[in-house]
Amino acid sequence: MSDAIWSQLRRSDYALIRRPVLWFGTALLMAGVLLLVGQGYVWLSQSELDAQQQRLRAQVASTEAAKLAWDAVQRHQSLASQLQRRGVLGAENRLAWVEQLAALARVHPEWQLSYSLNPRRLKEGATPEQGLALYASELHLQWQAGSEWDFSTLHAQLRQLPGQAVARECLWQRVPAQALPLRLDCRYDVLTMHDAEAP
Repeated sequence: MSDAIWSQLRRSDYALIRRPVLWFGTALLMAGVLLLVGQGYVWLSQSELDAQQQRLRAQVASTEAAKLAWDAVQRHQSLASQLQRRGVLGAENRLAWVEQLAALARVHPEWQLSYSLNPRRLKEGATPEQGLALYASELHLQWQAGSEWDFSTLHAQLRQLPGQAVARECLWQRVPAQALPLRLDCRYDVLTMHDAEAP
């Protein structure tokens, strides 16, 4: 039936529909080109969007890492400030120790306080790290106390001094015949942290 219809069309009929068919074909071609261009633009836009999102994720990760690092710096800076105020961070202040112990011996002659402060050394088991090392000076105290109150008083004085006094051992001996019945022999490590020295 369709062959019959096409056979009935005359040459003049083709001339009549040729222009609309050409316009229709051109329109279809243009629509196809526009569709392809639009699809390419969408693909490029999606690629750019993906790249932007990846850059944004990298920036967020970098910002979070920087914030964590800053928080760590703040924590360490606070700790370093505390250690510096207590005289632990920085050079050893031996003079302050000797002056304070001499003053205690004058104020409490009944304690019969004798002391020695040995040269500082690298603390055993401590490894220098990031240019800092932990040093210890051995403080040896021998004295007599009337009670544990005297012991607490002396320790409170030691805590006020620069550095950190850590007790290694403290031997107590009761001496009942004397006015001050406790004889003490104590060894401390006075700890400080500062620049590691070359071996």
